[in-house]
Amino acid sequence: MSKYEITGGNALYGEYAVQRAKNSALTIMSASILTRGEVTIKNCPKIADVITLSKIMRKLGAIVEWDGDDLNLDVKNIYTTRVNEKLSEQLRASLFLVGPLLARFKTVSFARPGGCAIGSRPIDIHIDGFKRLGAVMGGDDERINFFATRLTGARIRLKYPSVGATENIMSCAALADGETVIENCAREPEVVDLQNFLNACGARIVGAGSGVIRVYGVEKLVGGVTYEPIFDRIECGSLLLTVLSTGGKVTLKGVNAQIICNLLEKISNNTCKVTVYNDRIYINSSSRPCGFGNVVTAPYPLFPTDLHPQLIACACSGEGKTVLTETVFDRRFAYVDQLKKFGANVRVDGSDVSVEGGRLFGAEVFATDLRGGMALVIGALSANGRSVVHGVEHIERGYSNLHKKLGALGAQIKLIH
Repeated sequence: MSKYEITGGNALYGEYAVQRAKNSALTIMSASILTRGEVTIKNCPKIADVITLSKIMRKLGAIVEWDGDDLNLDVKNIYTTRVNEKLSEQLRASLFLVGPLLARFKTVSFARPGGCAIGSRPIDIHIDGFKRLGAVMGGDDERINFFATRLTGARIRLKYPSVGATENIMSCAALADGETVIENCAREPEVVDLQNFLNACGARIVGAGSGVIRVYGVEKLVGGVTYEPIFDRIECGSLLLTVLSTGGKVTLKGVNAQIICNLLEKISNNTCKVTVYNDRIYINSSSRPCGFGNVVTAPYPLFPTDLHPQLIACACSGEGKTVLTETVFDRRFAYVDQLKKFGANVRVDGSDVSVEGGRLFGAEVFATDLRGGMALVIGALSANGRSVVHGVEHIERGYSNLHKKLGALGAQIKLIH
């Protein structure tokens, strides 16, 4: 295992280039299978999840190679639709391969996916969508198999606006016969990004970003496409909360402020000054943050669950009260006991996390999931003294070269393998 050694108490200054979106890159990589050709993802984030998915796709027969910051995929010669179980256990996003493989080959076999232990994330919404498109399910407790002689468009109403299910069904329906209507679908910007990529490859999809998506099935998609995903709004939000917590003056580059309005509103009402100009966000924080009041996580465009731990970590280092209600994941609280080691006054009551801000002090803590790990980094950077954050491999799943990028801003952070 790797760890960060962090000496906190330093304000951050400089420019920070926000990476392309993790959650877009993974779905676009998977959806490239529909093209039966070659796809280039420009400025693809070099994070652990992308590397793991690359290994899984190579096991299927794809050629996946880096060219600088671009990721080239050649999926012409995929020869198996059995998704490797050992690798997929490490990555929940391996589930995004199911829709494209089923659409192209009419069969797929996959193990139940892994990922962060942040609560129950059932895949029944995915399964129901595939069945409604005409697939038949089999398998056992370890693997799930789908078969179809033909996929036919259908009207599918999701019981919950699941991002993954929306994207998986959308990809699968792209090659189905006729029209598919997905109702109560997720509205996240990454869903719009996937629609734009698929349409660039010849798909006919409209409505992403709204509550209803219409997919008009086509016979095939074409390769030879170069596509750059949108910016990573969760990394952007994580850095804004970091600077609010530590103090300093930082410019975040390559962003679209319109799709993080909910977070910007909460930060702008705090103790910092936030300015937006073109694709940049300027944050100037000169004092400790105050409490955020009542915050509720919910599907987009409301406050994202993937910024829940980071916001709580920021609140711990400030003054005043924050109460966050988690409505998406039922076990996203493992980080709380670790924040307490910094001296944070934070507690969990059911689905609520309550914070009374105060001073934090260096501690040795252990990350158990991606976003909770980032919260511990924020806590360590804003604490007085030296901290050690274990479990960096969880953080590296979503943040590329975080220690180098923070170090360039003046943070005292060192990666120890």
